[in-house]
Amino acid sequence: MPRARDQAVLCLLAEWFDPLPQLNKQYLLRYYCDTNEAEMVELKTKRLFLKRSPCPSHFSSKDFALGSKIILYGRDLTIAAFADKPTEDILIPETESAVFLVGPEGFPAVGKILDELVACTQGLLAKLKMARLEPATALEAARCVGLQGTAARNAAAGLCRSHSGGVVLGVVRGHNARDLAAKACATFAAQSDGVWCCGSEQQGANLERLFAPGGAVSRGKGGGATATFDSCTCCVIKPHAVKAGNVGKIIDKILNQGFEISAMESFRLTRTQAQEFFEVYQGVIPKYTEVLDEMTTGTCVALEIRGQQNVVGAFREAAGPWDVEMAKELRPNSIRGMFGEGAKDSSGGGARTGVHCTDLPEDGPSECRYFFELMQQGGGCAP
Repeated sequence: MPRARDQAVLCLLAEWFDPLPQLNKQYLLRYYCDTNEAEMVELKTKRLFLKRSPCPSHFSSKDFALGSKIILYGRDLTIAAFADKPTEDILIPETESAVFLVGPEGFPAVGKILDELVACTQGLLAKLKMARLEPATALEAARCVGLQGTAARNAAAGLCRSHSGGVVLGVVRGHNARDLAAKACATFAAQSDGVWCCGSEQQGANLERLFAPGGAVSRGKGGGATATFDSCTCCVIKPHAVKAGNVGKIIDKILNQGFEISAMESFRLTRTQAQEFFEVYQGVIPKYTEVLDEMTTGTCVALEIRGQQNVVGAFREAAGPWDVEMAKELRPNSIRGMFGEGAKDSSGGGARTGVHCTDLPEDGPSECRYFFELMQQGGGCAP
């Protein structure tokens, strides 16, 4: 089976919504794997829309799964179809989705589970959502991961326990991800109850539908939400850290430092949404424009973090200095010291800091509300 790195050009059908005439425009997008360049031709007019030009450095073939959203030269594009058979043969196995579920009993190890699933598939974390399930929805979720009869009922009872954490749905995309993720989940399941992987594409689609906006989870009590907006701070794992496969490591570090994660979800921010969230930081943080650029380059993961006293200050200390080079020199074991990018980052360490964390105590609940309340109404979840 050919791999993307062996194929000189990937050909895809991309769509862009033009807000002025309120129309979807379609383009033939050619991505040159070896040089990380792209060109676009508008299908209706057959005109060259973008000559062969460099793509952002974070691009790779893994960004072109069906339904994925990319930003290229200011255009929010959706990958609608593969344009030829060679591209389809390469990208279908390269971007196969593995859908998994971590229950409350497995939640203490959720960081290690995420890290192993991303590592074993050599893939990308495409979706993450924490929720609280009601009995009927929990039973449906158990059936989506292939359980039946007594096994499904027992699993559903475990999924309804919220004292030790919520239920986490995740999707990893990578080469033959489903088989590899199933083996990894089975290993964790042998150590602790509450870890499952969907065995088929249909099971995965059914489980994702349960957790989708308007799905059975959101129609349950409290909309399935786990966020408290009380004694909390907001952490956002930035797109570069997601793409580097560091989400699991960061979550594991947060939990090991004694913090509670009471809500988590992946999002794909538009420029407007990034501006809204970071508006209070304009003129405060360095490289403000670069931060907005970074936050719109891919999937980010928002966390509501709780602690005993002054959780905003305590977590800000755990995150480390904003300047990544300073963090690596003075606080190498901090989150930014370990997962920020500085010397090799063209933004000078001002944008790719690994995580954003709330600065002022009074802003903790409002920042959490942006993601876990306002964004739920606007449909900003990762596709």
